[in-house]
Amino acid sequence: MISIDNTQIINNKFHLNCARIELTQNTQVNPLLYNGSGIIYQNQLGEFIVEFIHIYKESSYNTIDDYNAHYNLSQPGKEIKQEFFFNMTAIDLQGQKWNSEKITFHNNPIPTDYSLGKAIKVRVPYISRNGFVAEDKNICKNYSTFIIRGQLKLPYNIYHTIKDDSSNMIINSSLSKCNLTVGERTNITIQKFDELYTQIEIINNDDEKFSITIQKIIEALSIASGQIISPVIINTITPTKSLIKINSFNKLSEIIFFSIINWIPNHARYLEDFITNYIKTFDNALNEFYTCWYKMALSRTSSLDIIWLTTSVALEGLANHCKNMVDLQKYSGNDFQYLCDRTKEIINKSTEISKEIKPRLLDSIAHYTKLTPKNILKHILKEYNFDETWIIDWQWIRNKSAHDNIQLNQNIVFDDVQDRYYSCLNLFFTILMIRIQFSGVFRDFKSKDYNQGRQLTFLLK
Repeated sequence: MISIDNTQIINNKFHLNCARIELTQNTQVNPLLYNGSGIIYQNQLGEFIVEFIHIYKESSYNTIDDYNAHYNLSQPGKEIKQEFFFNMTAIDLQGQKWNSEKITFHNNPIPTDYSLGKAIKVRVPYISRNGFVAEDKNICKNYSTFIIRGQLKLPYNIYHTIKDDSSNMIINSSLSKCNLTVGERTNITIQKFDELYTQIEIINNDDEKFSITIQKIIEALSIASGQIISPVIINTITPTKSLIKINSFNKLSEIIFFSIINWIPNHARYLEDFITNYIKTFDNALNEFYTCWYKMALSRTSSLDIIWLTTSVALEGLANHCKNMVDLQKYSGNDFQYLCDRTKEIINKSTEISKEIKPRLLDSIAHYTKLTPKNILKHILKEYNFDETWIIDWQWIRNKSAHDNIQLNQNIVFDDVQDRYYSCLNLFFTILMIRIQFSGVFRDFKSKDYNQGRQLTFLLK
């Protein structure tokens, strides 16, 4: 069996000779088929390239020109149908089967046409293969390893020592490892290897929702480290299957946002609690907090005005998903609601109030009894004694960036806007911590001292 060399893949040096490569059109009706011997390798950008020679046959004279003609019938802006894509299967020289899908000849080099066949060269999003399943299934029920380019910014608390094989002397010793226990059944080991890559190893004992648990761990680590985790290599073993998947380079892995768990070693326990509570709270495939965080992180590749706008709008959208965090009875109360209703009756019956003013007065009363994004955020912060001025800063950035387009000048300086932006970050991450009932220290973005975290403690009920 061909072993996977992490360093080779990270350095874009992977190559695989294949006895047979097949590209099959993704349709049930007369699919186009191209096959031949060739190679799979990484280019300098880390993309996987498939090259092989397709030999014409008299009985099946299908050419890629047939496909291109079909593809050119599609209209820009329309959904690309499944039949415009190909699936790949490849057999290497040791007989192992590799797969990929969603392959298109669009934006790939035009195949070179010869009298006997065509030279085909296409990019593929990933390659994968099914591996062996461990014979002793009692060792661990579920096991998964992720290889990430570069280093994750996390509170590593275990020294990794490198010794010389001949003299047994210590060559290097550094804090480069972190062991975490998440819940009762999941262990996570995170280790960075020089500047090249970080390895995340997850062992889970008897969890029927292993795939969702893995997804939530990756989400939580992304938020905690401030990096969109886009694994290059994924190796998963369960009692029923084993799968190795190697992805082409994804530029998302280069996006650096803000970490919320301090990097100092003794804060590893807070990272452990954060992941545990995150998984317990968000047990579904999708959640609104990660979606908002993802948008905020992506905006870091844009201009400042887009960053400010995206962050403020994401917070507004998040607030609409946080209504269940507000105690409606405590927020309005029967007495307050009665007073509002009584006041509306008086306004409607009054003959002294002009018809032009009445609608505005009624709208104002409705505003106080309605859970607007501002009211939702304000109530949550008030409930847990956090700084309500963050909401003022958020509103300022929201209104300015959405309507006035923030222009830095003598009246609006960068430091002032950035300080308000940090208020928005504090607002977002504080509500996230409240939502998952996190108990510990997390980052205060308005603090001058990076290691000075914001303490958030919950009493167990």
